[in-house]
Amino acid sequence: SLNTKCFAAAIESMPKLLERLTNGELSLTPQDLSSRKYYARVDRPDHLGMLDWREPAIKLERLVRALNTGPYENPLCSPKICLGQEVFIVESAKLGSDQGSHPPGEIVRVSGDAVIVGCSVGTIELTGLQRLSGGKVDLESLSADLDQGDELDLSQVDLTVLAAQASAIAKAERHWIDALSK
Repeated sequence: SLNTKCFAAAIESMPKLLERLTNGELSLTPQDLSSRKYYARVDRPDHLGMLDWREPAIKLERLVRALNTGPYENPLCSPKICLGQEVFIVESAKLGSDQGSHPPGEIVRVSGDAVIVGCSVGTIELTGLQRLSGGKVDLESLSADLDQGDELDLSQVDLTVLAAQASAIAKAERHWIDALSK
């Protein structure tokens, strides 16, 4: 996870940092405050993490990686896709090897535990799908509903409604997590 990588980088760089501090070799770089962004506690990724195939594959892959907190609680949201009438959480993603031109949302291939989907630019390989209830999804069981060339249609998901409700949902989320975990 990103958390683990950050800890490893901090531990690895600590001796060099201490040496440079001791020798007075640090050069300070002021932060450009005009280009900073503020994210409030209730801010969430676009569309509450629902992957939008109209985006480039690299952007979706980065979003999935950023939202994967490993075994730690995820305070933002999980990346999600809609297959038919059901929403699934995406555990991991990587850029697809087939970078040809495929319509956004087109299923390029279903193989093993992966679904490869066309994006506005490139393809993305999604693995580790989970039901919202937490159970792992066996793509073999879904393969009857997922054929090469089918399109994952976002028309049943109104992304503007998700965006408008994101702040209200986030404000109530901690209450419900605490209440339901008792």
